[in-house]
Formats: sequence, C-alpha cells, structure tokens
Amino acid sequence: MKNIGIILIAIGVLTGCKGSDKILAECENGLKTLLKSPRTYQLADKKIHTDENSRRITVEFDAQNGYGALMRGTFSCDFKRDKTGNFELIGAALNHRYLDESEFLGMVSDIARSR
Repeated sequence: MKNIGIILIAIGVLTGCKGSDKILAECENGLKTLLKSPRTYQLADKKIHTDENSRRITVEFDAQNGYGALMRGTFSCDFKRDKTGNFELIGAALNHRYLDESEFLGMVSDIARSR
C-alpha cells in the first residue's frame, strides 16, 4: 500500500501538462534522465497517439551509450487525463521495456528536481 502512495505522489509531480508540446517535453526530459550521455540526445522521430482520455508519446532518438557509440533507441510515455482535465504520466518504456517501479520513480524525481 505504501508503494501505491509513492507512485501517486510521483505521478502528481507531472500533473499540469495539457498540450502535446508540453507532454512531449516531459517525455523527452524523462528520457534524458535515463541516458548515459544526455547531452548527445537527438530526436529522430516522434509519434503522438491521442484519444479523449489518454496520450502516448513515442520518440525515436539517437544518443551515445556508455562507450561513446551512437545508438538509436525508442522511448514511450503513457499519459492519462485526470479529473481536472490535466494529463498525468502513468508509465514509460525504454526500447520496448517498461520501466520498473524504482526506475520510474527515479525518472519522475529527476524531472521534478530539474524544474
């Protein structure tokens, strides 16, 4: 039960995103917290899937790995509309693998600190 409360607090950090541009920025900021070399991040392509109550942002990107080699990756963020009409980040996947709870919470915490 404690973990659920922590997740809800973490999700609340990202509340307030309304437009696709803001949601894309939050997704990219989250991705950069996970990269070995965030300064080398370059957006290659983006896809935004929308419906009335949710958004999925998928970005293809290039960035250097820990050895300095340029790699292509995929990152997805899932958002859900809350009761106030804002979108909350509810999950993320790096290279088609959903982040576990500690990775997700770390990413959200890093985004909050960077604001």
